[in-house]
Amino acid sequence: MDNPSLGRVRLTELLHRGTLMGPMTTIALDTHKTIQKLQAKGFSAPQAEGIVDALTESELVTKTDLRTELKLQAADIKIWVAGLLIAQAALILTLQNVLGG
Repeated sequence: MDNPSLGRVRLTELLHRGTLMGPMTTIALDTHKTIQKLQAKGFSAPQAEGIVDALTESELVTKTDLRTELKLQAADIKIWVAGLLIAQAALILTLQNVLGG
């Protein structure tokens, strides 16, 4: 990593309901500074560069991104449960009418 410029880690786009939601948060990572910090902690230059390369090539997600996706999933579950309750009520009413109850 000879380039001390600021590296950017692109985050993955989450799939939701079969379509892409759009780009998630981008995390800024100063690759040069991170390599220097790792070397100061005892990592060799190739080890530090390898770690930074792995981080910059990974699809990282922030806590905010995870919370947003969790809220969307919770909303989907609530919709499914509401639909099932309505279907169950309709089935019970139908059975009552058919069986003469």
